[in-house]
Amino acid sequence: MQQKLSMDADDEPTEGFDRSDLQAANVLEYKSIKPCDLTNPIHPIFHHSNFIRSNFVRPSRQIYKRITPALRLASLFITNDECLGWWCTLLLGQVKTDQTTQKQVLKAVTPTPSSLRKTRQALIEHADYVKFAFSTKKHDHFAETIDGPCNVDEDPTTLIRLHRGFLDSIVDEYSSFSLCHQLRFQFFFALNLVHELAHSVYWLLSDGEEPHFAIDEPLAELGASWEYSVFGGKIQPINLKTVSADSGLMAYEWQTEEASDAAGGKVFCALPMEYISSFFSRKRWELVEIFGIGQLNAPMEAACKSYYPLTTDHPDLYEDDE
Repeated sequence: MQQKLSMDADDEPTEGFDRSDLQAANVLEYKSIKPCDLTNPIHPIFHHSNFIRSNFVRPSRQIYKRITPALRLASLFITNDECLGWWCTLLLGQVKTDQTTQKQVLKAVTPTPSSLRKTRQALIEHADYVKFAFSTKKHDHFAETIDGPCNVDEDPTTLIRLHRGFLDSIVDEYSSFSLCHQLRFQFFFALNLVHELAHSVYWLLSDGEEPHFAIDEPLAELGASWEYSVFGGKIQPINLKTVSADSGLMAYEWQTEEASDAAGGKVFCALPMEYISSFFSRKRWELVEIFGIGQLNAPMEAACKSYYPLTTDHPDLYEDDE
């Protein structure tokens, strides 16, 4: 499955967020932002050894260290008890046919000490079968899951191929980013790792097409379902033509086009830096433990909104490096 980098031609906007509004809403910069203070272990799935070279570019230890905040955040998304419930159903739930709609749907698994323990163990075991690589080309999606190289036991693996723009940002641009821009980039990178991991895990579990995670979800799209479980919607860069989140991040309702049209169109909510930075704070994760996963939901009533996501000052689409 692919995270698209650009909008379809039919959706090309005529206007977007106004940069002054984004600045006023603290979407780009916020003076009270603090650096990442996460100290949790990085999950084995995201260890450096799983970032392979093959025909792609393998990150050095120095580059890998630079994305530590994203790797710690991605690890929390698959280890925190409140976040782990979604993974229980993905890994332990059986696919059933809904008799009313004939949709293939995962049967929900209740998070219990036993199911959480089994899910944690299953994810650790998947570390041998999930690989990551930065593409040598710049393409029109943020990340995608494809067949990977066989491991040492000749078992099949999946490869999560990441847009080359992520690596370019890490190597060439990151040191020039403000702290707010760095945290936006780390957040969006972590989101893409885990979005694609949802596809990768099911790919390893089944040869069939992805089912609906829940009967009321608009699509059989497990990555989007995971995002919805954590953020309450979909999150993408405001500037959809780059992966660096230079113009901020936005959230929107995950719904069918019919539902969106019935509601008067899709509304994009620019996310304030106070929200993005909170994911890199141990204090926020302590609140999640006390009050639940709802503490991570995106503020869909954000003050800065648009019916079109793009700013008016974005660069051209990346082109392939031949």
